[in-house]
Amino acid sequence: MIMQIINNKGRILKYAIIIFFLNRLLTLEFLNYYPVMGEIYVLVSGILTVWYCFKFFYVHSRKNHLYVNEVGVVLLIAIYFTYAFFNTLFHDGSVRRVIMTAYPIIGSLCFIEVESRNHYDELIRGFNFFLVFFVIVNFWDMIFIRHALTGLTTTTFMVGGKNQLAVLLSVALAFYCVICQEQEKKQFFNLKSIAYLLVITMSAVLSTSSTCMITITAVILLYILMVVKKKGLLVNPTGVMIIYVVSWFALIVFRIHYLFADLLRNWFHKDLTLSHRTIIWDRALELIVKKPVFGYGLTESLNVFSVHHDYTGGNNNVWTALSGHNQFLQLLYYGGIVLMMMFFAIYFVSTKKKRRNNYHFKYYFLGVIGILINWMSEVPSEYAMFLMLGICYFSERSLWRSVENESELQINQCYRANIQGREIPR
Repeated sequence: MIMQIINNKGRILKYAIIIFFLNRLLTLEFLNYYPVMGEIYVLVSGILTVWYCFKFFYVHSRKNHLYVNEVGVVLLIAIYFTYAFFNTLFHDGSVRRVIMTAYPIIGSLCFIEVESRNHYDELIRGFNFFLVFFVIVNFWDMIFIRHALTGLTTTTFMVGGKNQLAVLLSVALAFYCVICQEQEKKQFFNLKSIAYLLVITMSAVLSTSSTCMITITAVILLYILMVVKKKGLLVNPTGVMIIYVVSWFALIVFRIHYLFADLLRNWFHKDLTLSHRTIIWDRALELIVKKPVFGYGLTESLNVFSVHHDYTGGNNNVWTALSGHNQFLQLLYYGGIVLMMMFFAIYFVSTKKKRRNNYHFKYYFLGVIGILINWMSEVPSEYAMFLMLGICYFSERSLWRSVENESELQINQCYRANIQGREIPR
C-alpha cells in the first residue's frame, strides 16, 4: 500500500495542485470556521501560482519561438488583467482586488499549459475526480446538514451559493461527459452515470434557484442530444455567442420578459423585476452610459448598485455588493467596451474553428454554455469561464480515443506529436 502511494506520488501531487487551483470555482464555506486553514489554503495557492508562472516562462524561454497557437490564451488573459489593473489604478480603485482575481486564473492557466503537454489525461481525470467529490459532498450537505428536503431554504450551500451552484454543477457535468466518452461508453445511461445525473439534477432542484435549474436543464438536454444523435449535435461557439448577445440585449436592454408576464407571475411566482434584478440592471446601465469606453475600474464602493424599491409595500432597501447581477454589465462597468472586446477575443481564440476538430471539445464547451447562462443573472467572476475556455483551448492535446471517429484520434495524435517535437504517428 505504501509503495503504491509512493509510485503514484506524481498523480497525487497533481490532484493536490488541482484542488488549490480550483479554489476560486467553489465557495468553501466551512473554511470560514477555521481561519488558519483558510489562510494556509490561500498561501499555498499563491505559492503554486508563482511556481507555475515561473515554470511557464522557463519552459518557453528554452524555445526559439513562442507560438501564439500554444500559449495565446495565457497571454490574452494576462493582457486582460494588465488592462484591468492600470484602468483600476487610474480610477483610484481596488488594485488589490484585481490582483486577487487575476493570480488564481493566470496561475491555473499556466499550470494547465505546462502540465497538459505530458499529462493531459491525468490532468482531466484529476479535475473530474475533484469535481465529482465536491458535487457529492455538496449534495450530502444539502440533504443532511441544510435539511433541504424538509422545505427549508438557504442562499448558500457548502460549496456554492444558491444561484452560483449552477457553475459548479455544469462544469462538473461537462468534465464527467468527457470521462464517459474517454472510457468508450457509447451511452451515458448506465447505472453509475444515471445516479450521478440524478445527484446533479436533485442538487439543482433543492437549491430552489430558477437560475440553477434553467442552467442545468439546458446543459443536460444538450448532452442528451449529443448522445442520442448518431453524428453528435454540433454546437457552434460562434452561433452560441451571437444568440447570447442578442438574448442579452433582449432581456437586459429591451426587457423581453415583460411579454411573458402571466407566465412569470402565475407559474414561477416571480415579480417582473426578476427579484430586483431589472432595477439593478437599470442602475448599472445608467453608470455605464456615462463611461462606456473605459468604465470605472474595479471600485471599492459597496453601494454602487444599491437601489431602493417598493417591493413589499414599503421602502425596501435592495442592496448588492459590487454586483450588477449580470457579468457582461459588470465587465462593462469595470473596463468598458475595451474590456468586453478583450473578453470576446479570449472567447473566440479559445473556441476557433480549428480547435473544434478535437472530439471532446464540444463536451468541454457544455461547461462554457452553463457558465454563460449563469452569467445572465449573476456575477460569479471570470474564474470558471476562463478555466473552461483554457480547457477548450488546450483540448487539442487530448489523446483519448473517439469510438465514433478514428480520424479525429489521428488528428489529435499528430497535433500532440507536433508540439512535443516527436515523429508523427503512422
